[in-house]
This record gives sequence, C-alpha cells and structure tokens, in this order.
Amino acid sequence: MSTTTPRLRKGEVTRRYGVWHERGFATRAIFVIDRAGVVRDALVTIPPDLLPPDGRFGSGPSKVRTESLDALVAAAPAYLGTSHRQSPVRSVVGRLRAGMAELFA
Repeated sequence: MSTTTPRLRKGEVTRRYGVWHERGFATRAIFVIDRAGVVRDALVTIPPDLLPPDGRFGSGPSKVRTESLDALVAAAPAYLGTSHRQSPVRSVVGRLRAGMAELFA
C-alpha cells in the first residue's frame, strides 16, 4: 500500500486542528481520528506559561473578567450560559466535525 503525504506549510496541520498558537508554536495535543477522518477524541494541553497566573482557568464564572464576558456576549451571545449539551454549542461542534471530515475525505 502506498500513501502520498501532501506538502503543507509549517504549522498548517496544527492550524487546521485549532492548536496553533499565535506566538508561533503548536499547543501539545493528541487526536484520535477514525479511518473516515473524523476526530473521535482530543486532548489538548495548554502550556503552563499561557495559563493566567491568578487561577482563573477552569475556575468557573466567579473569576472571569468583566471584559472577557463582554467580548463573549459581543462575539457569540447564544453561548453565554449555555451548557455544552445544548443546541448552540452542539451545532458548533457538529460543524467542526463535518469540516474535519471534509478536510480529510
């Protein structure tokens, strides 16, 4: 069996998977992709130097800055207060999965 790997520019794969950082490096990530090219699982590790030093990451809404909430409301008001199980968020995940499947078809 012969496979051909397309030539991609530096960081292209990590950009497509959403783990390229604007500082010019890829965040450490593991993806489980099935034969159809669908991402079935992902584990993304955020480098410690990118985490807020005051413990806001993963701490819930009590430590989220007001300007961050304002930015979220401006960019995607349907997401605020929405469970990851609800339609607005599930539709984004569905579009992401469909795009990945198309990309690797």
